[in-house]
Amino acid sequence: MPLYTQSRSAGGAANPAVVQSKAAAGAFATNPSTSAAYTSNVTSGNILVVTVYQSGGTINTPTGSGAGCTTLTYTSQGTPGHGMNIWTATAGATGACTISDTGTSTGNVALNLVVVEISGVVTTTPVVSAYDAIGACSSCTGTGLTTSVGNSMVLTFIMRSAGATVSAPSPFSFDINANNSQGAYNGVGHYLLVAAGSYTPTWTASGSPGFSDVSIALHP
Repeated sequence: MPLYTQSRSAGGAANPAVVQSKAAAGAFATNPSTSAAYTSNVTSGNILVVTVYQSGGTINTPTGSGAGCTTLTYTSQGTPGHGMNIWTATAGATGACTISDTGTSTGNVALNLVVVEISGVVTTTPVVSAYDAIGACSSCTGTGLTTSVGNSMVLTFIMRSAGATVSAPSPFSFDINANNSQGAYNGVGHYLLVAAGSYTPTWTASGSPGFSDVSIALHP
């Protein structure tokens, strides 16, 4: 079930850009599954970032269907933890693309999926923050990262299995910030780190829930 879609044109700019993003969540279930179809065709050579959150059990490697992503190689990034995992892949053709994922569990769990297409970056030597679990917070600070390459596109993913209202992201801007019909929260934002250096995401949450979060920096 899709939550929210946002598309952006790279517009021929030299800087990295978020082209489009999509979020979905499967039903609260044992061995859950879900999929997200990019609204527009993905472009050959662009980077696809897939992030999954599952509230318990094991996350399986994503799969793709459609001319744009039938033969993708998914690379897990960083040291996954706290129910989250990021994968990256390079679109090998221009065409439709649907990303699917499944999980294994011994009971009912939530499964969240966010997919992002980025232009102007490569998948070599990405910088990935620690996968973080934040306790109850109203003014929340996620885990940071430091990159030695300027013009890096940083994506911050924030997820949880229950309802939350999140606002005031800094320094990133939200691309997706929504709850699904089961109440699971998916958030992803981007920030162009023009000069090499450190990055730490912050946001405000109502009800003081806890979150899992992770950030990844991809360079030109």
